[in-house]
Amino acid sequence: MDIPGKLIISGIIIIGILLIFVVGTENTIPAFAKNEFDNTCDSYFSVLIADGGLSDSKKDELKGKLEGLGLESIKINAPQNAEWGDEVKLEITGKYIYDSTNISSLTKEKEEKEITYTNTGRIFGIEN
Repeated sequence: MDIPGKLIISGIIIIGILLIFVVGTENTIPAFAKNEFDNTCDSYFSVLIADGGLSDSKKDELKGKLEGLGLESIKINAPQNAEWGDEVKLEITGKYIYDSTNISSLTKEKEEKEITYTNTGRIFGIEN
């Protein structure tokens, strides 16, 4: 009776493939969050360049959008008023907390990653 051995091996292979799929999928979650984070920050960097700075209301708006992505402890460092031709820097950091599967115990655990965005440029907005 060779069938039970083949069934056990097939079962182990199927469980292994599922485990790799689940862990692989969960490990891409922070990458997708980082991509959304970068896109959001890039759009506000464009606002910073065009307006010559980020007002408190724009910083609050940005913080709200980042919190909507699941970030916590967000710090935004950006000038409010810069002159034409000045070099400006936008720095944003935040903590992204998500659930991850521990492979050895197959339990869910909270993982925390710090995400950072830094970009510099010059103010070349159009003056009215």
